[in-house]
Amino acid sequence: MAPRTVVEDAARWMRPAAVHEPAEFDEQEDDEECSSSSTRLEKDTQLTLQERQISVQLSEASIQRSNTKLTEFSGLPSISRRSRSCFSLASSVPSVLAPMPGKRPAGAVLEPQGLLENHYKITKALGKGSYGEVFRVRHRSSGELRALKTIPLNKLEDPGAFKTELDVARQLEHPYIVQLHEVFQTGDCVHLVMELCSGGTLAGMMTSAHASAEAAAGKGARARFPDDLIGRFMWQMLSGVAYLHHHRIVHRDIKPENYLIQVLQKELFLKLADFGLACSFKRGRPVRDVLGTPCFVAPEVLTGSYDERCDIWSIGVVCHVLCTGYHPFSATKGDTAKAVLTRIKKGQTEELPESAWSMCSAEARQHVSNLMTRDPEFRPRAKQLCATSTWLQRHDQPLRKLESSGNSCCVVS
Repeated sequence: MAPRTVVEDAARWMRPAAVHEPAEFDEQEDDEECSSSSTRLEKDTQLTLQERQISVQLSEASIQRSNTKLTEFSGLPSISRRSRSCFSLASSVPSVLAPMPGKRPAGAVLEPQGLLENHYKITKALGKGSYGEVFRVRHRSSGELRALKTIPLNKLEDPGAFKTELDVARQLEHPYIVQLHEVFQTGDCVHLVMELCSGGTLAGMMTSAHASAEAAAGKGARARFPDDLIGRFMWQMLSGVAYLHHHRIVHRDIKPENYLIQVLQKELFLKLADFGLACSFKRGRPVRDVLGTPCFVAPEVLTGSYDERCDIWSIGVVCHVLCTGYHPFSATKGDTAKAVLTRIKKGQTEELPESAWSMCSAEARQHVSNLMTRDPEFRPRAKQLCATSTWLQRHDQPLRKLESSGNSCCVVS
């Protein structure tokens, strides 16, 4: 029997919603400076963003730990290069409750010499975008399937920003972050060999589910996902971001389009990708670049003074959409970036009927509220949430060593 697609699974989860018509843990110091290379928010927002200094206080509200005795873990097992795209983990809990996995050592991402064709065989073209093409490739020696993204150097708008993105990606090794395996440069192109996933993007899955909801219940109906799936996705997003923040990296562009789905025998796992806006940060030193995606940017980013907890806000917005089917600051397709950013800055959320939350548990709704705490000083950090929330821990579902299906979820930008 042929395996079901993600779209078919999404239709199985989908429940048509009513039509809505609104018009610390001590961590190591990192000496790397935040990158000033960034992509600015769209100029047509025409918002006057007054840059001001805000003294970031390091004191955090004490979080009452659960009386439940937590099992001690020794950390993630070492994983060979050959098995990196199919992990075998007893649990992903160690990534937040035990010493955090380290960065990959220098040289972990190989830069083989010679022709790309000597190392990989292209098996299928997967997509084409403004910056390059994506292929499914098979390693000639090991037989492992991976994704290959080919980027012509003359299409890079900012080579410096691209180098920064590569430098960040080379360091990362976590089960909920897409892995970069090898980098080739041949002639006038750079080739990125990455982990092959199988389920497209989270944005694509949500769009398909909403389309199915409209087909079943009429125009304006929205899909809402089961509480269990939302809990698992929330755990996976926070677990990956906890790893980034532990190593003093802030992503700054978390959104459904940047989460890829790996399908392992009907189980779904989110993996964070696209580190084009990521930078290093130092605790106590505000980041000042005003950038991001308007619908998911945190309010403090618009002031030009923020820390890594801007990523937590963005995860909260993504989870709000998963829970209700609606964006908290943009309920209609006609909203401009300027209108959305104005609502975010003023804290003007769209009013939703209580029925919009009917599919979610009280715990899921409370976690979304916590993630979207407006004052970043009271917004919890990812590691704190994963280490103290028994509801989140119940939704941890470790990656198993299973063969994934054949389609790639590598984003073509």
